[in-house]
Amino acid sequence: MPVLIRSLEILALLGALGFPVNLLLLTRIDRMPGRWRVSARLLLAPVTGLAVFSVFTGFYYATKLPVANTAFSYWLLLAVLWFIALLDWWRTTPMRWPFRPNKQAAMSHGLVVLCLTLILAFYLRPFWQDPSLVFWHYAGSDGYMYMRIAEHVASHGTGVIPTLGPFDGASGFVAEEMRHFHNGTFIDKPGTMSTLAGLSALLSLTTLETFSPLTIAALAMMGSVLIVFGQSLLRLPLWASLGFSVLGTLAMPVWMLSTYTFYGNILALPFYPLILVAIRPVTTLRTSIYVGLLLAGQTLLFPDGELVMIGVLLVTLPFLAWKAWKRQRVRQLLYASSITIGTVILLVAPFGRGLYNTTFSRLLSVLSAAPRNAI
Repeated sequence: MPVLIRSLEILALLGALGFPVNLLLLTRIDRMPGRWRVSARLLLAPVTGLAVFSVFTGFYYATKLPVANTAFSYWLLLAVLWFIALLDWWRTTPMRWPFRPNKQAAMSHGLVVLCLTLILAFYLRPFWQDPSLVFWHYAGSDGYMYMRIAEHVASHGTGVIPTLGPFDGASGFVAEEMRHFHNGTFIDKPGTMSTLAGLSALLSLTTLETFSPLTIAALAMMGSVLIVFGQSLLRLPLWASLGFSVLGTLAMPVWMLSTYTFYGNILALPFYPLILVAIRPVTTLRTSIYVGLLLAGQTLLFPDGELVMIGVLLVTLPFLAWKAWKRQRVRQLLYASSITIGTVILLVAPFGRGLYNTTFSRLLSVLSAAPRNAI
């Protein structure tokens, strides 16, 4: 089935990009309970790769370069990341192979594969019923908007605003989005547009053919993140973490988001539970950079969703501060937080003030309307 194959190709491409980053930055997340453990670095590789890819292609979007140019640059970036990761591994643990598989580990990862297969089968059902289908959704025109904008930024870049005439109605979405981008008033999910465009170029497919596979790949990433969330944060055994993953990924809100073309929401969805797993009361320098990378990737993929992340952190940060104060490590927590914030600012800096306006315009509009609604 073409959609399944392309979904697996996307997971492989993003996983290959994210795994060396996990080897470099994830230092405390692999401590799972019990004997039935899985590699968090391996399971989280596609999500990390998505964050890296959205930042990487987003730079082309922000600098008005055709995103299709990233098809070659991807392989160069991949080679550099793997070289740095292997060099770091060789420097810190010489003459040791980092992977030590055993029978129990193989069975644990086999159960994970079955879990993700069940999730994929659920969302691939329309494509099994009609093998010629390459795009499917229940309702909404947003899918077409994403495809057209991604197609434009892939071939022409954001520096070109399409001219509109009597026969150019198909470019109306694109022209309006590019005008807002040039004015700096609104940037509509730049990471989502650039990721769809970049993967389409990388796979030599149209944005129409890449839309559904990327959706399904994102849902598989959500499933893998929930497995790690269950084991690492909730301290569940593996079997319970797998059930938690299936129930969470097949939940009605996720189904609704994936079938009503809420594209940016779906791509950003795995980052929310992952950031809760990654943050710790006192974290290391590398983990601080990793959390900053996740926040930057989520911001570019779905700027409006940053408000949800802020709400989650406002609940979590007081607990982290209390734990740090109890352990007399408040200074280390402030240092780690500054590194995370600095990483986010650095990675989204090419977009300038326009992305800031986009991220917080919804919050400001809600706050201005709240007193009137209350009265």
